[in-house]
Amino acid sequence: FGEITSLMRDVTLALNPKDWFPIKDPIVVPVYVELPPEARKKYREMERDMLTHIGGHDIEAFAASGKVLKMLQLSNGACYTGSDEQIERDVSHWVEAHEEKLDALESIIEENDGEPILVAYHFKPDLARLKKRFPHGRHINTKADEDAFKRGEIELAFVHPQSIGHGVDGFQNVCHIIVFFALAYDLDPHDQIIERIGPMRQMQAGLDREVLVYQIIARDTIDEAVAERLVEKRGVLDATMDALALKPENING
Repeated sequence: FGEITSLMRDVTLALNPKDWFPIKDPIVVPVYVELPPEARKKYREMERDMLTHIGGHDIEAFAASGKVLKMLQLSNGACYTGSDEQIERDVSHWVEAHEEKLDALESIIEENDGEPILVAYHFKPDLARLKKRFPHGRHINTKADEDAFKRGEIELAFVHPQSIGHGVDGFQNVCHIIVFFALAYDLDPHDQIIERIGPMRQMQAGLDREVLVYQIIARDTIDEAVAERLVEKRGVLDATMDALALKPENING
């Protein structure tokens, strides 16, 4: 680590706003759900055998990477049944395994009593299920959708981290709550979508509100490993930034 940062130091300038301004950290709220017995059985079969059956359909993974995706899908509550080629062409069928995360999201929405909420999803079957359970929600997929959310016209917004991230501004004016219905290993889109409503943005908007980040996690599943991995990745990133950062004491001293 020290060798890497020493090689970067003369060509890199890092600035961490938290070194210069009193910026609060987001409040991360893990919300654990228990898989029902039958869903747990299907999950363990996929984990052990790379094959299970749901609703008369075979759910099969042909490689370790495919198994990881199937386990993530089963943790969320719905799984693709088609081949990888069908999924790429967006014609794959899917089946539902459980509704525990949908129930948890409903409780979070009720708890926040009408506050605008961003809900981050990952797989298309989950978006379909979110729309069905919460018909008043809206998928943020176009510039018109973004503008409507910024005007405060959307109480519940479904967003994909890789679609709403870098370059999007204005969400912080109406929202300070995000719920991760699903977690994924990629840290950058995860952090970027939080930053759309994050503490720095809240401060820039002249607002002093806590930023709430809910993570709906299926207990004893790959969800827990993904959550831990995101923390580890952020630790490495923060350490690197800190080693390269220009700080007030470096100037004043």
